[in-house]
Amino acid sequence: MSIDPLINWDLPDYEVNTSRRHRLLSRILGLQSDEEVEAERIAEREAERSLPEWVAPDDPWRLALEARMRAVGIRPATVWNWPVRKPIRKPDWRDWLRNRLGG
Repeated sequence: MSIDPLINWDLPDYEVNTSRRHRLLSRILGLQSDEEVEAERIAEREAERSLPEWVAPDDPWRLALEARMRAVGIRPATVWNWPVRKPIRKPDWRDWLRNRLGG
């Protein structure tokens, strides 16, 4: 089974609210605009591509683990790095207000 079809899902595009009221409320309430959030996500994905691997590809432990994973039908990762993720902020009253009034 190839993993490529799983990665390239046809998901609906994230709609960015570009109305002037929405941008103004983002600034007043101290929230990031939708464009800034999307740009930050893209920058994180680009930065992940250049992370060094934590375990060398020719490490005996890694080779043994990958062999065991393949034996049970799991395809191991091609790159072994674990980026540090920021916690996702939960929406609060400011988001509700911006979405309600920002039209």
